[in-house]
Formats: sequence, C-alpha cells, structure tokens
Amino acid sequence: MATSLVAMLVLALAAVYVQRRLGEEAAVKGARENAALIGHGIVEPVLTDHSLAGPGADQTRLDQIVRTRVLSKDIVRVKIWDPTGRILYSDERRLISGEYELDSDDTAVLRTGGTDASISDLSKPENRFERGNGRLLEVYLPVVVRPSGKTVLFELYHRFDEGSVSGLRLWRASAPMLLGAIALVWLLQVPLAWSMARRLRAGHEERERLLRRAVESSNIERRRIASDLHDGVVPQLAGTAYLLGAARQRLATASPADTERAIGDGTNGIREAIQQLRSLIIEIHPPSLEQVGLEGALQELAAGVATVGLDVDVQVEPELVLGPAADRLLYRGAQEALRNVVAHARAARASLVVTSDDGGALLVASDDGVGFSPEDAVRRRQEGHVGLGLLKELVKDAGGALDVESQPGVGTTVRMWVPA
Repeated sequence: MATSLVAMLVLALAAVYVQRRLGEEAAVKGARENAALIGHGIVEPVLTDHSLAGPGADQTRLDQIVRTRVLSKDIVRVKIWDPTGRILYSDERRLISGEYELDSDDTAVLRTGGTDASISDLSKPENRFERGNGRLLEVYLPVVVRPSGKTVLFELYHRFDEGSVSGLRLWRASAPMLLGAIALVWLLQVPLAWSMARRLRAGHEERERLLRRAVESSNIERRRIASDLHDGVVPQLAGTAYLLGAARQRLATASPADTERAIGDGTNGIREAIQQLRSLIIEIHPPSLEQVGLEGALQELAAGVATVGLDVDVQVEPELVLGPAADRLLYRGAQEALRNVVAHARAARASLVVTSDDGGALLVASDDGVGFSPEDAVRRRQEGHVGLGLLKELVKDAGGALDVESQPGVGTTVRMWVPA
C-alpha cells in the first residue's frame, strides 16, 4: 500500500503537471486568437499614419477605442511598435516615442506575419510600467497602417495567472477533482490489498501449521515404530535366542523329544517375530490402495493384528468408489483405530465397516474392549498419545469429520466421514 501510495502521488503530480501545461497551452492559444481578433478587427481599422504621428484627433480616437474596447481586467497594456524598435503608441503615454531593442521573435513576426506569444520579461525597461500586474503574456502580431500601407507590430499584454486566464481557471477548477479521483482509486484498493494481505498471512500460517503437524506425525510414527520393536519383535527374538541357546547347551544330554520341542518352540518364536515385522512393515508402508483396493488393504491390516488374538471383521460396501485421497484417509483412520484397540482396549473382537454416506464414505471402527472415560482421554493426551487428535485435524482439513464415542466397560466406536 505504501508503494501504491507513492505511485499514486507520482501519477497525481504528473497528471497535475500535464493538466497545467494543457491549461497554459489553451490559455496561450486563446490569447493569440483574442489578440488577432482585437488587432485586426478593432485596432487596425482606425490605425492611420496620423494616429501614430503624435497627439491629435486621430490619436485621441485610437486611444479612446483602446481604452473602451480593448483594455480590460485581463488586458493591461497595448503597445504599437515600428520595425526599428520605437514605440509609436501605448495606453501608457510615458512609453510613446521610447526606443528599445526588439527581440528576434518580434522581428520574425513582422517578416513572416502570423501571431506569436511569450511570457513577458518584466525586468526589461520597456516593461517597467507593467511590473505591478503579476505574470503577463505578451501577444504580438503585425497590423497595417493606412494609407501608407506600412506594417507595424501590435502588442497586447494579457494577465497570465490562474485567476484570470480561462485555460488556467479550468485547470484550477478541475485539479481537485482529478486529485480526488486518484485518491478515491487508491482508497478503493485498500480493502482489496488488506484482504489479499490477510489471505496471504492465513496461507503462511496454514502452511506452518501443516508443517508442524507433519513433523509431529513423523515423530509420533518413529516413537511408535521404536516402541513396537522394543516391546514386540526384539523381546520375541531375544526369547527365541535364549531358548535355542539353552537347547544347544543341553543337546548332548537331552532326549530327542526335548530337542525337537526346543527347536519347534524356537521356530514358532521366529514365525511370530516375522509376522510382527510384516505387520510393522504394513503399518510403515501400507499396500498400494490402487492395486488391492480399499477392502484388500483393510483385510491385510486386519490380518496384521490377528497375531495378538484380536478378531477383526472387515466390511466394505461393494462397488464403493471414492478416489485415492479418500481411500488413503479411510485407511489411515482404520489403522489408527486398530492400533488403539491393540494398545489399550483389551478387546476380543473389532469391526471395520465402510459405507457410502451423504456424498462421501463413513468408516465405523468399533470394538468390545474396556472403553475409556473423558478423563482417561485427557490423561492419554497429556502422556503424548495424540494420534487420534492429529487424525481429527487431518480429516477436518480434508473437509470431513471424526467422532469418538466410548464408555468404560462398553467399548469404543470411531466414526469418520470423508468426502468422495
């Protein structure tokens, strides 16, 4: 907005300057036309050799016409020059018969004809009686004297300030409207710029929030993987190693049946560890939903938790088509729900049901475990169990909704709706 304001000010100054120049040009053009009308239409018909020769009846008549029909509040002086620079007539009598040097522009007008104009240099001696009239515009043109037919220079002095010249008066009147219009345009940009700034700020905050959530999710996933390995696979393999080590030490004295039993227990332990690792791999990198579909991915997820004694029933509405983003979100919701069931619910059965609902899909994940109270939920969040909280924010960002219902001794139900 500051840059825009500077640009508007520059534009306003440029516009005012251009408009003033146009006003001056219009004023000069009007003064030249007015001088030509006065010189050829009013003064030239009564301009005779006798009126320019000195005091007399003809000069008195010329002087009367100049004072009554030419001089006004805008025209303050009239001078008539001969080609040598002598003033033949002026309404200021003290200038008559004075000799001064003509400018090259003045002599050029006498040679070529036409009308010319310039800002009066009031420091010149011939202009000493005009110095109290402010800024003046000299307009001069050639006129013919009768009956001799000689050409002399007719000169008018126009006031040239904003209060007296029509072109500048127009500029003076229109400049406030121009500046007001430019200011209005700038003010109209303020709400738009403010809105854009707010949207930009909101976008930055949203990206920062998503980045923090991604970092938090990554940290949580790493902690879960470490916990699963520490509490599951590592103890299982350690126990198997101890079992096989003990069997090896007793190999010379143990009966074949004991040896076979020890090897069988070790084999079963390794199988269980492999199954746990496969489940962990599925959690870390789930199967491609595009390849096996949502139902197939949920079936593999359910098979992964079957090793802990949890029976999971998976039902997906036939021919349900949602899209990759919705499928991934539903899989993530089912994964988080089953992880919580295994970790906290002590349940024997659970179910994952996906149905179409209101232009999207509804996932209902329920179990018959011990459930929890609102106080338990608060305590778990304080202990760092924020998986469902992050999932809820993720679903909300996608335009969906997630709700968790649970009571102690009744079980838990997670309902998650996502748009197709």
